[in-house]
Amino acid sequence: ETMNRRDAHCEAGLYKEKAHQDFGFNKHAALRVKFRQTLEWHWCSDFKRYIKARAPERMALWKTLNPDVPALLAIFADYVVEGPVAPVAMAPVPEPKPAPAMPAEPVAQPVTVAPAPAPEPVAPVVVIAPPSAVVAAPAVEEPVAEDHLVSLFDTLADLFGGATDTATDAATEATAAPVPTPETAPGASGDEIGAWFSEIASLFEPGEAAARARTLPASPR
Repeated sequence: ETMNRRDAHCEAGLYKEKAHQDFGFNKHAALRVKFRQTLEWHWCSDFKRYIKARAPERMALWKTLNPDVPALLAIFADYVVEGPVAPVAMAPVPEPKPAPAMPAEPVAQPVTVAPAPAPEPVAPVVVIAPPSAVVAAPAVEEPVAEDHLVSLFDTLADLFGGATDTATDAATEATAAPVPTPETAPGASGDEIGAWFSEIASLFEPGEAAARARTLPASPR
């Protein structure tokens, strides 16, 4: 008269479990497994909550294939007197606050790069090689033979009666003394004297005398 429908089904189920054990039914059969699951998870759910709150160490009575039904019925008598235990209301878990949106960074506008114009074709430049100028090698002056020059002065000294000691004295006399005429030079014709003077003059032409003089070998004469 005082029990609710769920508790009445729980008590009846405990007696039925005891009958199954007494008659030796196969507890692994599908029908028996379904009965045991319905008894614990539905009809006796309030009773199990009471045991967990008042005598948690007695929860081990359920953790066996053949639970101790008389011990459970003794606890059930106290449960009927005290009444079911109100389920502990779990505090709702606050939903996480959405993170503040970060300010979006300005997106740079895409830079449009104009294609570079194609290079204009350049006509090949034909390089004409300049005509090779043939530079004539400067004529190499043949050095004046010292013996030849001395022989000329010696000959002139003989013609004019001068001394033939050194080529320097003869050259000095030939440049300082007046040039005799062919009539005053004994033992020589006018053509011979002219030929000698022409040859000596060709050795000392203006502009070439210095160049020719540098080519003369040094001599104690």
